[in-house]
Amino acid sequence: MSLSERQKNAAHRLGQDVCVVAGPGSGKTSVLIERFSWLVSQQGVDPGRILAITFTDKAATEIKDRMVRAFAHAPLIREQIERAYVSTIHGFCARLLRENAIIATIDPQFQVLEQPGKLLRQVADDVLEGIYNEQPDRMRRFLRSLAVLEKESQWVPDLASSLITIYQAMRMAGTDFRSAQLTSVPVPYAPLGDLAKAVLTEGRLHTSKDLHFEYLEWCRDVVDMPPQPSRRWFELLDRANFNMNQLPRKSVAYSSQRAVREAAEALRAHMLIEYYADERELIVQSLGQIDVTYRIRKRQQSALDFDDLEEFAIRLLESEHELRQRVQSGFDHILMDELQDTNPLQWKLLRLIRRPDAFFAVGDINQSIFGFRHAEPELFAAYRAELGN
Repeated sequence: MSLSERQKNAAHRLGQDVCVVAGPGSGKTSVLIERFSWLVSQQGVDPGRILAITFTDKAATEIKDRMVRAFAHAPLIREQIERAYVSTIHGFCARLLRENAIIATIDPQFQVLEQPGKLLRQVADDVLEGIYNEQPDRMRRFLRSLAVLEKESQWVPDLASSLITIYQAMRMAGTDFRSAQLTSVPVPYAPLGDLAKAVLTEGRLHTSKDLHFEYLEWCRDVVDMPPQPSRRWFELLDRANFNMNQLPRKSVAYSSQRAVREAAEALRAHMLIEYYADERELIVQSLGQIDVTYRIRKRQQSALDFDDLEEFAIRLLESEHELRQRVQSGFDHILMDELQDTNPLQWKLLRLIRRPDAFFAVGDINQSIFGFRHAEPELFAAYRAELGN
């Protein structure tokens, strides 16, 4: 797509950090690609000295493919682009760790667990079985309380799955299970509430024929519910399974359906812990043991999951000052797509590798849909304020 003069001005700005804010369909990614192309063709920047970070492998592939096509006439530059750092944050971390595996004290041939769910489930089941064997009376009381809830509301909780959901969310939020005092588990009402509000706002622009009326009613119930765990919440979350085929394909309601379901599941898991406050100590103990056991089994398999990639990369950069300076000096420019979906760990990583006046980001705080994965749009807003935008 061709860019407007305003978009080109943003893409061609130097000597300062730049944050491009625009709505859906306005060409933010095209602006980022224009930035990359302009730096190479007009400013003479080596493609290998540009780090471009996206949130999906598909977006990274698209950016690299479009850049390769743009420089089809220049074989040398095209080859440099093919080797350039254009990847997801996890891809960047994996490359950094493999290149510095000895310093990071990890196996250079480590495998990345693309789907760690099976291993985590085995760990959670084993931990719960171990706690049951050690504290049978306490676990029986807890399980009996779950059975009562199942009978009264027809809701069948899965304690292992709920613990896994909470464990993953807390890791993405930067929790260090080895040193932190895990005394509470915050219940994430906001992500689901924000998604429901966005659907309702859009629904006011349509008739009931355009947007699923039942879905709108459900979103309205979510927004109206008080933020305290209750049986009403469990019943409401059980209804988070709608036929989305009736929704317009380009609607917020349709595009956010997966995010709504995952946010509802995360809320359900956290609410389970809060609902059984008397057993919180037991559950927190379970989370700590899951972390220890999961790390041991990954190490036995020479495997890292996506959160490990971020954690290990951050630990490496924080502990190795010379390496951090070398990484920082290795990139003249860092380009970041969808900055609003950055979580605290990822933002910490960015601050470790950024150089002053060399960071170019695009995003839209209103398009953040990953709050249930602990993305924090507030970080995006704070960065804009820091730039004076």
